Amino acid sequence: MNLPVNSEPETYASVVRAWTAALEAMNNLVRGLPQRVQDGATLLAISSWHLYPDMVVFGDCCKEIKQKDPLFEPAALLTLGLQHVRDDSKSVYWSLPLAHLQYYGHPIQAMRTVGQENSRISSKQFAYVILGCLFSGWKAYATTNGEGLEWVRRLAKILNLSTMFRFRHGSQPTWLIYVVLASEEFSDLEDSEITVANQLMNLGRRYSTFLHPPGLAPPPLFGMSQIKAFISILRDDQQRVECLRQLCTHLQLDGSNFLIKYRSSTKSAWTEYASVVPIKRLTQKRSSDGTLKSEIDFEKQTRWISLNAQQLLLLKRRGHDFKDLRSAIEKLENLNAMDKVERLRISSASGSGTSNSIKFSLEDPERLAYRRDLTEIIAIRQRQTEIEDRGEIFLPVIEYFQDQDQNYYSQSSRQFGTSLMFSKSLDFLQAASDLLIAREHPHAKRAATPQSFFMGDADNAALYAIKNNLQIPQGVDIIPGPGFLTDFFTPSKVDAEKIHRHFSSCIRSVEREISCLRACAMMSEVYHLLPGATISTLVVKLSLSNAKWYPHRPTTIMERRGNDDEPTFAESLNLSQSFACIAMFESGTCNLDPGTLREAFAMASGNSLYVAGALLCDPHEQPSSTEIRRVIGNVGRAGITFLISPPEVKIRENNPEKWMTINHRAFDGQPENHFSQTSLHLSFTNYEIPLVTEDTDRHTIDRAVICVETLISIFEKGTWVGEVDVLKGLRSGVERAASDECNNDNCKSKGIMRSYHDMLLKAPQIAATSVENWDELIEAPCSGSIAVRAHQNWLARLAATALCSKLQFQPFVLPKEVCWSCCAESIPKDGVKRLAFIF
Repeated sequence: MNLPVNSEPETYASVVRAWTAALEAMNNLVRGLPQRVQDGATLLAISSWHLYPDMVVFGDCCKEIKQKDPLFEPAALLTLGLQHVRDDSKSVYWSLPLAHLQYYGHPIQAMRTVGQENSRISSKQFAYVILGCLFSGWKAYATTNGEGLEWVRRLAKILNLSTMFRFRHGSQPTWLIYVVLASEEFSDLEDSEITVANQLMNLGRRYSTFLHPPGLAPPPLFGMSQIKAFISILRDDQQRVECLRQLCTHLQLDGSNFLIKYRSSTKSAWTEYASVVPIKRLTQKRSSDGTLKSEIDFEKQTRWISLNAQQLLLLKRRGHDFKDLRSAIEKLENLNAMDKVERLRISSASGSGTSNSIKFSLEDPERLAYRRDLTEIIAIRQRQTEIEDRGEIFLPVIEYFQDQDQNYYSQSSRQFGTSLMFSKSLDFLQAASDLLIAREHPHAKRAATPQSFFMGDADNAALYAIKNNLQIPQGVDIIPGPGFLTDFFTPSKVDAEKIHRHFSSCIRSVEREISCLRACAMMSEVYHLLPGATISTLVVKLSLSNAKWYPHRPTTIMERRGNDDEPTFAESLNLSQSFACIAMFESGTCNLDPGTLREAFAMASGNSLYVAGALLCDPHEQPSSTEIRRVIGNVGRAGITFLISPPEVKIRENNPEKWMTINHRAFDGQPENHFSQTSLHLSFTNYEIPLVTEDTDRHTIDRAVICVETLISIFEKGTWVGEVDVLKGLRSGVERAASDECNNDNCKSKGIMRSYHDMLLKAPQIAATSVENWDELIEAPCSGSIAVRAHQNWLARLAATALCSKLQFQPFVLPKEVCWSCCAESIPKDGVKRLAFIF
């Protein structure tokens, strides 16, 4: 290269300036900062001091020189040969070629140890902190970390969540899988790693306010330990009745003072009652001295089905059908068969006068009532058989409501005001007859047994007190001990779908906890693509519920992906929210408003650069909004620095002297790359915006957080072309053609040349002017489409897409292999902007 040391005319000033520039450049390079120099002072220092950083030299071609000096970090890159376009007189600048931020190959496998001297942990290790926060509120259910992990594994088994749901690139993990995955990975740890994991869980226990406010921890097991919630997730009425029976024993209650009121799991959803303890049936026997003596004949559990007066009358009228179930079923089947035959006759007789008479017979009120009566008789009899097969007695009962005489199950009677009338007979039909007679007695309601809600789920199953002197808890939901729930918290007794419904309609404290866990899962999704990134443990002193980056929303938003059993949340973070999330966990103190980061495309902290994925891939790809990549490097500033684009970017002006480089040939469809010497470079302007982070009631700056205006400059062979705002260009509406694999059966060929010429006659909208250098793009034709020819050059295609958007073109990005038939079909026919094919 031919670079002057500097242009100072006086010897003393020239030496001082060269010495200063050389020291500044070499000092920054030793610190690992990429630099761009405009004169030969730094090269003189390299030669004199025998220091050899890696270099990128731009000129007629781009050369990367790897010198592998161990004194310099890989991020210390010296850029030479770029055209000087800045207004200031400095000769050393921070500058980084964008191509060096992209990493090709297998994912980086990063290893890190945690010790007393290390306050930073990985995102996977942070999941153990979250488990500790959870276990802190689970109290008796997680007196040790092992107990808490076992409950998580039980839940995972019920919901059929396992390693099959391990995070995959592009997947959206849920809060539940986030928790389950942490518990599963704990089982695979080595002894030394288990010690660290337990220490992290204990850290979470001490700082559980990160997950929920002080004193507002929800009930254990995400609220499912409350007896009302637990009853609602059991599979059927049998499990609910058995649970409440054992609960009375667990709480040392006298079961004779209670009944269980529940809704049956049958199609009819009967209101039924069950005894808590077996009911003793006494018989009178005369002793040898002639006195009557009561003896226990048998002791059995009993169920009652609530029937109204019409149902009791039906049992009395059709008792013979109730006794002979097989005969009743045959009658109903015959009636259905007759109906089927008559419907066939209706269809065959349509158009004749006889069809109306047949239709009338099908709608005969007596016939319909007969069918309805048979159906109800059979349902009651089958329910009796089902209960008696379990070894329990099944009898009818009448419900009385204090506010009305009607016998039906009303909303107002679910908890209070219901009295019951029983029969002493053990025969179902006789008991129904006795209840009909007793119901007509003038003092029937006075003789009925009153009941009052005690605890449970009034909509599904609950304990009701039948003694007036019992103290009824008001507004308190009992949480039994873990030993009681262990036997019932199994896949055979708990319904997974009902658990998901519980999560969708849980109490406020559980909803808040789930919302924070969902935020942790979103954070994990962001960090999944950041190998080697770490989290400051200071973050546990914040409250996640106050995080500004998290889009708070109700937990009722829970969708299912197709027929998959994995619940997924409805949204992901956008780019600014992802940057604010990283800033919070990277610093441990910053709670930034994402609204102030809308223009940010990269973030620097310590030795890490976090760059939006869209800047590091071909514009035909569509990375997710949370896709941020981490590379080693820094910008030489303390704290956190966000790189933002300027409001307006500059492009070099048209130059009539370059008329020989502009040809604007007709595009022929050939896959060619005419931009091999194009490069993109990051550099700072002098504009900075300090940001204020709010983590207390007052505004305090606890760590330097600034936004630095950063230019993304296009250079061709070292010559400046202009600046671009890549993210703004991609957001402005980039169209993308179908991917390389064409599945269209109507496409006659897939060859690029032949396809383009074949389709050009049929679809003139794909005709375009070829653009083969930046001058041809800057001075593009005034009409028609253009085709920027940068085939398989992701960096040039990215720059061209952003610049075309700036020049008011509609970018239309083509894949590596183009099916022009599909391309012609997808071209907007009524687009306002002119098309720019990015080929």
